[in-house]
Amino acid sequence: MFVEASRASAPAGFEFRTLTTYEDFAACVHLQESTWGVGFAERVPTAILRIASDYGGVLLGAFPEGQADPAAMVGFVFGLSGLRDGRWVHWSDMLAVLPSHRGLGLGVALKFAQRDQLLALGIETMHWSFDPMEALNARLNLNRLGARGIRFVSAMYGDSTSTLHKGIGTDRLVAEWDLRASATRGSLPPTPPALDDTMIRVAIPRHLQVLKAADPAAARRWREASSGMLAHHLAQGWQVIWLDEDPAENQDPCLILAAPESF
Repeated sequence: MFVEASRASAPAGFEFRTLTTYEDFAACVHLQESTWGVGFAERVPTAILRIASDYGGVLLGAFPEGQADPAAMVGFVFGLSGLRDGRWVHWSDMLAVLPSHRGLGLGVALKFAQRDQLLALGIETMHWSFDPMEALNARLNLNRLGARGIRFVSAMYGDSTSTLHKGIGTDRLVAEWDLRASATRGSLPPTPPALDDTMIRVAIPRHLQVLKAADPAAARRWREASSGMLAHHLAQGWQVIWLDEDPAENQDPCLILAAPESF
């Protein structure tokens, strides 16, 4: 059983708590559909959430401070732990915050609370997947948390039914997060790497969903180009270490890849 999340780990005005009741799990399913679309086929159902809460899963909900009603949940993080290559690794499966509560630091704080629970159990590595063409996700995972993209998986989730994924496939990067190194920094972001000519840049759209809505064919071309480069280089041991962007320069953001001999 995981320790209860500390209120101090949440942004002011909110609190995190471990989800344990059927009402909690049902609210979590509802929040998944609010994020990825009603009828989202890849949602995690109440039955799996219930079992995971008893057998090594992390399931934390974010609530307005003092609010006990499960329906008041505004965000959650969910993951499972298991053995990979002979060591314990946690797979962080889902992180979501309602649109009305984004920009308040809840997503990052939930990730840090998840990290702290895992370190208390002696687990020092976390993995998850993210769409490398979603600049917002890349910024959070690489530049804010300090994770690295270590593996490329083509069509990782098949033909997803989510409105966020339809039409552009589900190619994904698998991120690896060193929890011990992150804990040493506390809540501070990592130091930006020194970019040089030995690194490879892979351009991505600044706003994928806007592009997809305006020009689906262009979004698919972006996917094909970026996926080809990422698949080729990550198969050779390169890693995605940073998102380089400068909105003022009116240039596309770029994923930065570092060669295996550099780490």
